[in-house]
Amino acid sequence: MAKHRTKGETDWYHGILKSVREFFETMPVGAIQPADMDRYLAYRRNIRRKSDGERKLSESSLRKEIIATATCFKWAKRNRYVSSNPADREKFAASVGRSLTWIGTNAGSWRGGSPCNVTREGT
Repeated sequence: MAKHRTKGETDWYHGILKSVREFFETMPVGAIQPADMDRYLAYRRNIRRKSDGERKLSESSLRKEIIATATCFKWAKRNRYVSSNPADREKFAASVGRSLTWIGTNAGSWRGGSPCNVTREGT
């Protein structure tokens, strides 16, 4: 049990957000918009396995990434690192033109600081 890591630990967020960070690495975190999140999902949905050409990622995996992203941005907004949350359920749904009941955020508290490495807008 000593090796079990909960979702409340920053290590879990660091791992689940790796693809998100890589996709947006050249974009300032405060510049990311809901439409950019839609581009990210389209990109991730198009990743195929080399062995059989099938989708590499399930919708469940993508949902976890978006939930973690929304949670990260919720934390960053609350701590004034960003002014808006592009993965927020309502904003994201409006940008893609459909209802997204699966995006939820439950930030809780993190031991060890931010779940994502961000710097304040304008710094």
